Amino acid sequence: MLNIYDGTLGALVNTGKIIDAINHYVINSDGGLNYEVKTNDGVEVVCILGINDEENKIPSFMHPLVYTNHKGVKTVAMDFRLYVKQKIEDVINVSDVLRDKYNGEIALNRLIFTKLFVEENTNFLTQINSYVAESIGNLISTIITTIVYDREVVDPARIAALLQYYTTDIDNEIDVLTAVHKLPLVELKNTLKANSPILKNMYDNSEDLTLPSKTINDMVDNIYYISNSERLKSLTSDMLLSGISRSFFSSNNKEMGIAIVEHRPTLLAIILAVMTNNMNSKSALKKTIDSRKSITKPKDMVAVLLDVIKDNKETY
Repeated sequence: MLNIYDGTLGALVNTGKIIDAINHYVINSDGGLNYEVKTNDGVEVVCILGINDEENKIPSFMHPLVYTNHKGVKTVAMDFRLYVKQKIEDVINVSDVLRDKYNGEIALNRLIFTKLFVEENTNFLTQINSYVAESIGNLISTIITTIVYDREVVDPARIAALLQYYTTDIDNEIDVLTAVHKLPLVELKNTLKANSPILKNMYDNSEDLTLPSKTINDMVDNIYYISNSERLKSLTSDMLLSGISRSFFSSNNKEMGIAIVEHRPTLLAIILAVMTNNMNSKSALKKTIDSRKSITKPKDMVAVLLDVIKDNKETY
């Protein structure tokens, strides 16, 4: 989903109130609030830093917020107030005023990746889509295998996670065949080959599968129906989330654990942080990616993501 608040994380957040406050502030502000983030005519960017009393009246929010502004223009806003220095003025770059560099850069990268998805400017993904998908797929299957102590659920859990990744931005209901053909060719040739029990389970349980799969609850339900394992009957999204949230470092790990499942721009930002910051050198997500380098291609993945971030920042 393009707007993360359309999923699980939006249930208890009054985004309308936040959007009204941001629009009011932008109308009365003197200049652009995108700072170093490049924009085009189709999508605007708003960075909330808390540079004055009026800006600090905007309700806080943790994740990139996508909405249509008062001018009818698609907008992506991000709240950086948790990460910036206490006293800031004459800001040119968000990066220059970060107190918490690690989490602040994750937030900035989430904003940039979200902007690109809203712009439908995601050609860069064609180079790394399968690497990113396999990274989250392997993490999910590893966590679930640990929970239920059953190696038989590895492939079904990975397939459910891949379906989540590849269908989460689809708006209309789709059938099993359409969903399966969204997966990488290697999965079609191997795991989903003819007479595959996984494929049989998917067709037998097609009325129970949730496609497209958009939320962490959707994915957990799909894991059970794709595997038909009795051990997974008691699996809950909270159990899975507990493992995901411990697999990398960030502020508010529980919400970020949901975010990397439901929001592809956040997953990209977290993978980039995990693979480039020593804080995550022993994290489960990094170990999972590194353990299967032949299919996750971490060096290639990181190189592309770094180039994308660089290309979407102004140089002053």
